[in-house]
Amino acid sequence: MYENRRWVLALSAIADAGTVSQAYVTEIKQLKYDTSNTQSVFLMHVNLRNILKERTLSKAIVTLSLINVNMDTVPDTLAGLPLQNLDLSKNYLSSLPNATSVAFSALSSVSVLNLSGNPLTTIPTAVFDMNATLKTLSMIGCNLTNLQLTDAQFAFLDQLSKFEGKISLTQCADGYAAKDLQNGQAGQP
Repeated sequence: MYENRRWVLALSAIADAGTVSQAYVTEIKQLKYDTSNTQSVFLMHVNLRNILKERTLSKAIVTLSLINVNMDTVPDTLAGLPLQNLDLSKNYLSSLPNATSVAFSALSSVSVLNLSGNPLTTIPTAVFDMNATLKTLSMIGCNLTNLQLTDAQFAFLDQLSKFEGKISLTQCADGYAAKDLQNGQAGQP
């Protein structure tokens, strides 16, 4: 009866009704379905640190949300995906792959990147290597303090449609000065 159906586990809150649905899943043995046309994947609040390194994802995915999945690196398994929207918020990323790495190819087509809530202390160099496609960058809740940006890096951030982040400025190193973004939404706490 249920052999050819697609099953997706979704847990959600119904805000209008004021109720919350909760489920506790201890094991999902196997979900079998044709992933070749899957364009959006949202995985949240699960430990996928080692699992993502071993899995192959659909080559059709354009939107990928890996929110609070215990990642400390961007896995090579994302390479080759035509990602346009990538949400890596609330993980343990302290950097992004460099432009010569396999995993960086997953970032080359991204136009919306969310890195909020990661222990990043600076804007990763890889972000500035995404200048052909990146339009929106969110880094709210990162530890951005006393950023030292080149004029080209500053210009890149300023040309984004949207830059969200809280930047603490306590001092400027020699040769640097505080500047305001014209288009972004960087704030000082």
